[in-house]
Amino acid sequence: MLKPAVCDSPLCLYSHEHFGLGADVASFVRASPEVVDLLVSCCAAACNGDPKRFSPFPSAVEVKLKDDKTGRVTCHSFVSKAANDPNAVRAVLNKLPAVHELLACADSRALKEQLDALDPLAFPLIRWIITSNRAHLVKLDPKDHIKPMATPHQYLFMSSPPEKENNFQALKAKHGSFYAFHGSPFGNWHSILRVGLKNFSNTSLMTTGAVYGSGVYLAPDSGTSLGYARSATGWDKSIFGKGGVYLQCVCLCEVINAGYKANPHYVITNEDHVMTRYFFIYSSGTMVSSINASSLKHLARSVR
Repeated sequence: MLKPAVCDSPLCLYSHEHFGLGADVASFVRASPEVVDLLVSCCAAACNGDPKRFSPFPSAVEVKLKDDKTGRVTCHSFVSKAANDPNAVRAVLNKLPAVHELLACADSRALKEQLDALDPLAFPLIRWIITSNRAHLVKLDPKDHIKPMATPHQYLFMSSPPEKENNFQALKAKHGSFYAFHGSPFGNWHSILRVGLKNFSNTSLMTTGAVYGSGVYLAPDSGTSLGYARSATGWDKSIFGKGGVYLQCVCLCEVINAGYKANPHYVITNEDHVMTRYFFIYSSGTMVSSINASSLKHLARSVR
């Protein structure tokens, strides 16, 4: 699993994400190589998508190198002419070795030396990708798989800080809850993993419209959500899709039973009523039967 950053202090977040304070990158890679691969893949997909949806962006990640002979200092960053440059991020991601190759590094110093030889921004970027992740992601053991979902890539997915989770549990005790699916283009998950599901209806960040009103859109069945999960390529060296394989992602959410009805979608007007619980990855074109969330059993036991 990855240890999520849950402190909301701006100084703590900035220090953790941009300087790696309190983070041992090599330990993260060893503990959850598949999750690190997923985070890099989502970042790569964000590079290929709508630039305004690439958020957060590693705009504060930079390296200054001094030439010993001339004394000249060169600044390397992902900002060009005062604008974020997704192409620069993509170029560095393309230089990264596959995650299984990084496992050979004994510690973060050795990892940094290996990546510095490829690009001065390689180590700072992968550190930022890991430390900026706000989600608690744990690969499910095969015995804990939700078998009807028919994919080997299944994860426990918690994206809210403890305070929000505690408030949710209090509402759940009063009103009960139900499960529903959410699908989004692959390039959007870099952001969702860091900020959770947000109501972007009628804003510049809206992806598919708001015909049924403003809110977070969910579906009672996985087939509908997969229809909204537009596929895209991620990272070429990823275990999920080498050589340009297109990927789709959906998540299963728990929702407060506050009178929401699927007509045909659930439109959740209060973001605090939605908690991500599980995450699923599919190769585009995979034939998967549509599953109704109400038919899935023993979900609450896995989330605890």
